[in-house]
Amino acid sequence: MDQLTTPVKQAQTALQAVSVQPGDFYHANEMRINVNGPNADDGLKEQFIKVLGDLSQGLSDLSAGMRTLSAKYTTTEDANSASATDLQNAFQSADGDFTSLVTDAGAPRVPRPAAVQAAAAEPRARAGAHWCGTGGRPPGARAGRPTRRLRKDGGGMSSTDYNSGGFTQGGDGTVFGDPSSDPGSIQDYNTWDWKQIEAAINGMSAGVDNSANQEEAQSVSDPQSLQNAADIFYQVQVALSGVAQALTDQAKALAGDNGPWSGDAADSFLTMVDTFSKQITATADVLSGGTSGADSIPQQLANNAVNLQNAQQKISEIDTYYANEAVKSGVTPMSNGLIPISQRPQLVEWMDEDMRAVLKSLASEYQVTIDSVRSPGAINSPLGNNPPSTGDGPPDQPAFTDAGDMPPVPSSAASRSATSRAGRPSPRTSWAARTPARCR
Repeated sequence: MDQLTTPVKQAQTALQAVSVQPGDFYHANEMRINVNGPNADDGLKEQFIKVLGDLSQGLSDLSAGMRTLSAKYTTTEDANSASATDLQNAFQSADGDFTSLVTDAGAPRVPRPAAVQAAAAEPRARAGAHWCGTGGRPPGARAGRPTRRLRKDGGGMSSTDYNSGGFTQGGDGTVFGDPSSDPGSIQDYNTWDWKQIEAAINGMSAGVDNSANQEEAQSVSDPQSLQNAADIFYQVQVALSGVAQALTDQAKALAGDNGPWSGDAADSFLTMVDTFSKQITATADVLSGGTSGADSIPQQLANNAVNLQNAQQKISEIDTYYANEAVKSGVTPMSNGLIPISQRPQLVEWMDEDMRAVLKSLASEYQVTIDSVRSPGAINSPLGNNPPSTGDGPPDQPAFTDAGDMPPVPSSAASRSATSRAGRPSPRTSWAARTPARCR
């Protein structure tokens, strides 16, 4: 049993690195809080660091209990006469560890920001066909609208304060998302302009594409961080499931129908370890979604990594498209190469509208992961140390709804929604070089 602690400790160490950066809007911040807390030291991450610590200690105490019994009962015949009291004394510490394991896995999540009501439904006037990556028109393109794309960036004055409401603005006008300053609300989806939307999804807007800006943007919105979290939570899930199965197999080999140990104490031991195994499985089910796997946390994080990457690409394509149209209409690029799109108010209006559709679509996709974070129910301890029931977890967040057709999920993301490789989260595709849009 001592060997089982190695994958548990490895998974616990790996969890320390989880820090998702899903963007800077209400549903993204909800995901960040639920997965690892606002400072990467809470949420589901911290719950499972505790779970794995409990499991590691429980395995050590279980092994110590076996050694205690072996020292007292040196032969199989002696062990067959072991009393229930001896069993109780030998494994009392282990029972407490496994009870803590379930309690820690079922602890309430970090309190989410104050819930807000969904903004009034707003028709979108959106083209229903998928456009991203094709030669078709971009979202919202219709009669009288241009259909080419080229990078556009900012210029001109704005009355919006970009140093509040979850954003910061540098001296050169670059706007960055700032999740630490404001969790946001669903109502933002109807009021933000294109700079805020782009900074919320791509991490930055209205700035030049240099390494410092890219690093800052990536600290806000990074698809790879979601994929990394998916891989690590899957590692935790595999470790938990593997230990649960190994405990059952070893207990049956020792005290099962064909095992050398028999008698009342052996039967009680088998029942105890079976319960321990079920407790571990219950915590693994929080991540795997149970036997169906329908709500697998690792798989949905992997899917959302692709959803975010696709949204970032759409935002960049929209930015490029309208920048090109501004230049074609006579707008002169700024000295840093950015296009002062504010000189063409109609283009700004259309860009706001098109980026808003991408934001709302991404928010609806993120809802799936948020809703899948659940806690396990309690399992009775064989030695009487039963944790309090945790119920079904906190109430669901009100679902985000919006009238009108949403742009369909790109086929690359849809194809990854099915669990693959025997439950392992789908491997990421190579992320395209990210070029945050820059508009003022």
